[in-house]
Amino acid sequence: MWSALGLLGVWSGVVVTWGTVAAVIGASALLATVVSVLPASLALRVRPVELAGTRE
Repeated sequence: MWSALGLLGVWSGVVVTWGTVAAVIGASALLATVVSVLPASLALRVRPVELAGTRE
């Protein structure tokens, strides 16, 4: 069965320019940085005592 399916398939190379690859990697790195830093910075603004709702 695999050999019959192999006869139906056409091999083609995927052509992607280095500029496109760099843009995708850069956008992914920027998005990952923003998504990880934003919640951490918001969590560090509020004191843990205020999050617990207790008074000192």
